[in-house]
Formats: sequence, structure tokens, C-alpha cells
Amino acid sequence: RRYNEEIIVAEGKEPIDGEDAKIIHFFETTQKLEFKTDETGKVNYQEMSNSVKNIKSGDTISKKIPATQGTPGMDVYGNIVEARDGKDKFFFKGKNVKESEDGQELLSAIDGRVAYVNQMINVYPVLEIDGDIDLSIGNINFVGTVFVKGKISEGFSVKAYGDIVVDGVIEDAVVESDGNIFVKSGIVGKESGQGKIKALGNVSTKFIQNMKVEAAGKIEVKDQILNSNIESKDSVIAFGGKG
Repeated sequence: RRYNEEIIVAEGKEPIDGEDAKIIHFFETTQKLEFKTDETGKVNYQEMSNSVKNIKSGDTISKKIPATQGTPGMDVYGNIVEARDGKDKFFFKGKNVKESEDGQELLSAIDGRVAYVNQMINVYPVLEIDGDIDLSIGNINFVGTVFVKGKISEGFSVKAYGDIVVDGVIEDAVVESDGNIFVKSGIVGKESGQGKIKALGNVSTKFIQNMKVEAAGKIEVKDQILNSNIESKDSVIAFGGKG
């Protein structure tokens, strides 16, 4: 005589589906123009927090968290209720990337920059800037070669472990390279400016004016050198025009 009490006469168990695999990226997949600020909150419009993502050969670009298996359930008659296993995910490998031996990490095969286009992950040894180095780009510090199709504006800096090639002019800017610096148009600073050009290789340009230039290799100027401080451990050559 037991009243108002629940008594189990049959019991089942809900199946638990597995979780799908996840890909975690160690870089920004979307380009954001976020300017850096100092401790006082002052904005530095020349420095962006993620304008270029440098990476070294062997560094991890992305990591996969494997999918998990589902846990079967049981109905009230004791029959197995199947659970869904999690779905696997795959890396979209582009240029100069490779998978780790266990297939759980995506690694860079070279020094360069990470580019994410249509879910495809690439690492490029050359950083191409389609326009000028200005407020839309910010300062550049890159582990490979930098190719600027415009000019390097006054007050900005470009530093590279590889060569630096500039189609336009270099204004009163700081440009440093562990390789060579090639400037197709010319280098124009200010009489009291802070601009400086420094290369561990050669420097080649059309003309130099009001600028400090240092090179471990040759400094070759197609036209003239005016009101500048030039230092080379090899030679300084000005040829043609008023050279």
C-alpha cells in the first residue's frame, strides 16, 4: 500500500551526440584597422595592431581540436539508440604551409606573412603594398621582402629582414633593411628631418636629397646627391646628370 509515489517500471537513456571538430587560428582572419594607443590613451595613427602578421618557418598557424564520438543511448525496451559522431574538419592549405605529423596543426614552411583568402591559408615571403605607406597602412615591420607600389610617406617607417623595393619616392621616413633597398623614383627628406635609410646590402635610387643614408654595400645614385650624409663600407657612386 504505497500511494502518491513514483515507481520506475521502465527507463531509457538519451544518446549524446559527439562534438564537431574545431579549427583555431592564431591570426586575425579579418583585416581590422585598429590603431595602437599608449598608456594615456593617446592614439598613434602610424601604428596598427594587426596590419601585418609575421610568422617564422615552423610556427603554428592553426590548430585543430578533434571531433568526439557520440555516446549511444537506450530506449525503454533496452534497445540501443545510436548517437551521431562529430564531423571532422580539414585545413584549407594554400601556399607555403604544411600539416604536422599528427595532422592536428598547420605549420608555416617559410618566414613570411599569413594571408587568409576565401578560407584558404597562405604564407607569402613578399609583402606587397598596392598603394602608399600612409595612415591606411601604418608602419611596417616584416620578416621577408617588402614591395611598395606607391611611396613611403613622411613620418612612417618600413623595416624588413629582406629587400625593400619602392616604386615611388621615400619621403622623410625611416627605412631599414637587412638586405637591399631599391627606390625607383628617389629619396627626399627635410633639412631638419628625422628620415634615415639603412641597409645591410646595397642602396640604389635615382637621387638623394636631405637624407642620411647608410649601407654596408654600395650606394648607387643615377643622378645627384644633394645636402645629404652618405656612408658606405663599399663605395658611393653617382653617375649621369649632375652626379
